[in-house]
Amino acid sequence: MPAQTLAEKFEEKKPMLVNGGLYAGGGVMLFGLTKGMYNVFTGFLSMTPADMGMYGLMAGFCTAGLMGTAGYIGSCRTKLSPEEVFQASLGVLRSDATTAEKLGGELGGHIESLGLRAYRLDGGTVSLVDHKLAWVPPRIQMIFDLRGELHDALATVEAVKSDGQLGITFIGFEGK
Repeated sequence: MPAQTLAEKFEEKKPMLVNGGLYAGGGVMLFGLTKGMYNVFTGFLSMTPADMGMYGLMAGFCTAGLMGTAGYIGSCRTKLSPEEVFQASLGVLRSDATTAEKLGGELGGHIESLGLRAYRLDGGTVSLVDHKLAWVPPRIQMIFDLRGELHDALATVEAVKSDGQLGITFIGFEGK
């Protein structure tokens, strides 16, 4: 019978070594966890009422700050601003070759709005959809005037804000 090499002996003992390592690592982790919990609880027991009040105040202040920040971020991701939709749609119309051709002037040229704007804002709420509660994303329908170098027109836009991103679903204009 030939003598075993070191690699063969290691392969033979490998399952025992892995199990032993798991038990040793688990024991060290359990010891560290119990020691940490003991230090936390003895620290709480040795606190004065003034210290407890101060730590409670700081924890409440931090929690309120985090919740306020989360609420603000959530509000910004779901709120649809008419000015945001107007600027985005005006940029799309200015960069469209058909718009430049119909209203006169070169692409990206002098196409502006004179201030006539009307809009209708829907959604942005939790509602029943197919007999289930679901989020209805905010949708805006807007109409505004356009003036080019040669002609005037009326633009119609529909936009939806979904997953924090503005999406223009329809844009069109009617003019000479």
